Amino acid sequence: MCSYPRGLPQWADSWVALGLRTPDASYLTVWHRGPLGAVSSRSGGPAANGGPAANSDPSGAVLPILHLRGRPLAAKVLYRAGAGAEIGWNAGAGTLIISLPRPPSACVLSLVP
Repeated sequence: MCSYPRGLPQWADSWVALGLRTPDASYLTVWHRGPLGAVSSRSGGPAANGGPAANSDPSGAVLPILHLRGRPLAAKVLYRAGAGAEIGWNAGAGTLIISLPRPPSACVLSLVP
């Protein structure tokens, strides 16, 4: 099953994520596109409405992975080991915290409970 943990991407989103769920693991591809004329909360854009831009900073993003909430998780970078991805897991909230040091960059993650 495919999912968009941050919702469907918008044109100027600096972070985009696409998930794939299998019976044994979940896979996540995350892109850090950097600032693309992102709309701030002052201009009435997505951040003002609590959209995806409201929960990320320029170097990191918080991704809800609710089907794994409450479970321990082994998260591993499958592709681009040299991308400098840093991953944190908050099991109670069911959120994955990811940072990539410089845009544009991307990584593919394996999430195994």
